[in-house]
This record gives sequence, structure tokens and C-alpha cells, in this order.
Amino acid sequence: MVSAKGDMLVANKNQNPNYFGQLCGVGGGSLGIITSFKIALQTVPNTDAVTSFTFSWPASQHRAVLAAYNTWGPKATNDLTTELNWNSAGSLELQGLYLDPKSNLNGILKGFIDAVGSQPSASDVRQQSLMDALLRFTWMDTTKPAGMQHPFVQDAKCIKGNLLFYSAPFSGQTVQIMNKYLCSIPRGLTGAYIIIDLWGG
Repeated sequence: MVSAKGDMLVANKNQNPNYFGQLCGVGGGSLGIITSFKIALQTVPNTDAVTSFTFSWPASQHRAVLAAYNTWGPKATNDLTTELNWNSAGSLELQGLYLDPKSNLNGILKGFIDAVGSQPSASDVRQQSLMDALLRFTWMDTTKPAGMQHPFVQDAKCIKGNLLFYSAPFSGQTVQIMNKYLCSIPRGLTGAYIIIDLWGG
């Protein structure tokens, strides 16, 4: 890629990993001009039987949930993609996509839920086609196609975001700063999220 400063860069997990993370979809864009892509694709065993899921905990359990995510996440299987949403409304939600049937998911997530130390307050686990699973996280109701034609359906989940790339678990101080931010929403915002992505384990 060519950076905004005009430098020619290679961006992958070893070289310029911050740019690589943003090119994979995080952050707000405006990185530079991409001159070529090299993509490794994951084979989906059965596109008619993948599993999407959400599990929720109250924000009062943020320390336990983040500690569990820190230790479990790096060991997660590569056919699982997860995102932890911590929102200013007072909840944490683990959501993701597993490229195998629902019957195998409990064993995959058991280590995480055990590490949290409590069962989620709510959950929604669906075995569905790959396309329906992907559309689920576009925040559109795919059962009502007429409502999906407007370009700003549900305004998207995030309007503005910033990216930080962490290669190590969050420290206790970092968790305190995140909690402080979400407890006092900046003026002019109606809500805020901290989103922590783990792509492919």
C-alpha cells in the first residue's frame, strides 16, 4: 500500500501490523492507497450449517469478562471469530460466528464461560446458513427485505470509531480507563461502545 505520507509499505501481521489490522476492517479507513492484496481464504466446511451467537453479561461483571477474554481468546480455535462489545448502556456482549454446527459450540465456549465464573444473563445461538449469519451482524432484519433497501438501515451500529491495536492482554489500568470512559459518555454522544475483536482465534 501507499501510506497517506506517500511511503510504499507492506502490511501484514509481521510488518506494519497496525495498518494490517485496519485493512482487515477495523478503524475508520483513510489509511492510504492500496496497491495490491494477497488474501488467504478460510474454507467453510458446510455453508448451510454455521453458528452465529450472542451472550450477554451486566457491565458490573466487566473485570471477570475481560479477564476471561484475555486468557481464552488467544487460544480460541481458528474457525471461530468473536467480538466483545462493552456499551455505555451497561452490558457486555460476546458475539461471533463459528464455522461449524451449533452442537459443537458449547465445548468451544466452555472455557470462556467457566473463566467468567457465571452464566450469561441472556443468549441467542442460531444455526443457519453462512449468508444469514453474516447478515445478522449487519444489524438488518433479513426477514423483512423491503426494509433493507434504504442505504442507511439502522444507521449502522457505529458512526465514528478509533482503533487501537493490542498485541498483549489488557492491564488492570487499561480496564479501569475503559470503564471510566463508558461511565461518563462524552458530551454530544447518545451512546458509546468499546469493541474488542478477535479474528480467527
